[in-house]
Amino acid sequence: MLPKLKQLDTQIPPQYTISPWHRIVRALQDRINAVLDGYLFNQSTATGNYTVTTADSIILADSSSNITVTIPAASQCENKRFTVKMIGTGNVTVTASSGLIDDATSQIINVQYTSICIVSDGSNYWII
Repeated sequence: MLPKLKQLDTQIPPQYTISPWHRIVRALQDRINAVLDGYLFNQSTATGNYTVTTADSIILADSSSNITVTIPAASQCENKRFTVKMIGTGNVTVTASSGLIDDATSQIINVQYTSICIVSDGSNYWII
């Protein structure tokens, strides 16, 4: 794990004014730390059929019955990566609302605790 950047002191006495540059530097430090810690990856849990949004990154499929996880059209998600992991006991069918996934209309996850990670090239999705 990479070390966090040193945070600027947030307890600035009231007699001092915070400059716009200070705010920019602080915002950048917070954003970099979020990336280093993995906080930019939104995680959702699907307990039934689930439609993924472009804000999602990681989808945990937690169902005892078979479910379908539908990812957005590949054209809306160029260079976007999604990870779908089966944590329940029901099979998970991953399908795209438009485009293919490794030249197939869907992919099935049927082994508990396995996952697929897919990325869009703007036309289709590819398992990486």
